[in-house]
Amino acid sequence: MKQIYLTILALALTVQPGFAQKKKKGEDNEPRRLAKVVSLHSVPQVDSGCFMYALPRTVFRVKMVVVREQFTAGPYAAYANKYLGITDAKVSSLSQSKISNISVVSLSEADPKQLYMVQPLESNVYFDFLRMGQEGLMLSPAGYAGASMDAHMGAGGEWGHVAFYNMGIDGTMKEQKAAKKVTVQPVPADTIDIDGAEMDEPQPVVEQKVTLSAKTQDERAQEAARFLSQLRKRRFELATGEIDAVFNSNEGLKVALEEIRSIEQQYMALFVGKTTHQTSTCYFDIIPSGVMNMYPVCKFSEDGGIQHADGSGRNIMLELHVEDKYTGVKSAAARDDFMFKYRIPEVANMRILDGKDELYRGRFYVYQFGKVVSLSAEVFAK
Repeated sequence: MKQIYLTILALALTVQPGFAQKKKKGEDNEPRRLAKVVSLHSVPQVDSGCFMYALPRTVFRVKMVVVREQFTAGPYAAYANKYLGITDAKVSSLSQSKISNISVVSLSEADPKQLYMVQPLESNVYFDFLRMGQEGLMLSPAGYAGASMDAHMGAGGEWGHVAFYNMGIDGTMKEQKAAKKVTVQPVPADTIDIDGAEMDEPQPVVEQKVTLSAKTQDERAQEAARFLSQLRKRRFELATGEIDAVFNSNEGLKVALEEIRSIEQQYMALFVGKTTHQTSTCYFDIIPSGVMNMYPVCKFSEDGGIQHADGSGRNIMLELHVEDKYTGVKSAAARDDFMFKYRIPEVANMRILDGKDELYRGRFYVYQFGKVVSLSAEVFAK
């Protein structure tokens, strides 16, 4: 990049009228006019045999990585003290976001305000457009660094659902017996004793209807705590050899213990909750203009994360300070129709700020802050 701008400056010094070599006596002092270059905005149409080019402008692509820490309270948090003796279980969910990383790259695209039409004035002269493009002097009018990206997961939407697993063996339904119904069966005649002896009193038949009903949250929490206690006991017995279990190797025992530990953690989360971390990457394209030095990137808050510029939260701002290195360079004349136009990019110092906190610092070339100067067509003529 440094070599490109040294080349541009060298070209400018060699072709400026003040530095041109003196003509020998008798030679025509008029410069050779190989092409006519006019602003595309000043002509009604593009003539046949002409070509167009555009001066570049700089686009800053801001990449922002956000990490969100989310705590989700367990469904049995209210019963953690009652059944497990845990006194500090949180019963409310909460989340917090923070910006973990910011990076910026500069890209070049065609400036729609700097479009030019070139009309060759000699039929046997061709111009080295490839060299002009490689040295950053001009672009195709459709030349663009890439598609604008402003897609990011999670901002203003769902970050994902935290699942809890209750793998108890008792199920979620319980049996409930209805009221008893008593009936007495008559004694058949052929069962009467022939001697007239009295028979035992007939036994009532009891009918019971069984129904199913959902268990209460308290009952489910109690069963989960009981199952958790059983898991801990089994893991201890397995680890100490009190359970008569045969494993082909120590690795098999490790796998069994780890599986029990995993199930135990899932059950413990029902009472103490879960903490998850999610990452989203956001892209914002900023096109600097010459009338301001502060540009809004997005809005951010710990609760909502990244929001668009019209959302809620603190403003994340991109700040530019131009160094004005080329104040002494003369700009191109408005009607210099026989010279190519190109830009000398200025240097700007960048900061990205969250209020008074500096999140990023860098130094970049910015084309649109530079001056448009003239360059003889002979430089690129073949």
